[in-house]
Amino acid sequence: MAKIIPPTINVKEDALVQSIDETFTILCSASVRESFYDFLEKEFKLRRDEIPSRLDLFVEALEKATGSAPSEVIMKNILTRFCARLGIEFNSGRYVRGSFKDAVINALRSR
Repeated sequence: MAKIIPPTINVKEDALVQSIDETFTILCSASVRESFYDFLEKEFKLRRDEIPSRLDLFVEALEKATGSAPSEVIMKNILTRFCARLGIEFNSGRYVRGSFKDAVINALRSR
């Protein structure tokens, strides 16, 4: 029987970025997603591939672009998709406002 090898951090980071892409596309549109990535680069000097290592800046940019309440909805959706990609459970009822970074870090360390 083959040994199951857990995903590496890079695979998990890719899963996070894919979850962000998917969330923006579903909740907004592909053009809004691309506009947001342009905003990240121009206003925050944050490239799409840097998001996993600069989560604080991503959250700050998302809140600036959408406002506090909408950004929380977006972050919960990202976490739901991210955890599903990793095969772990995300309990949105236990999610505490402002804990996006901690939830992502915990998911990255899982399995």
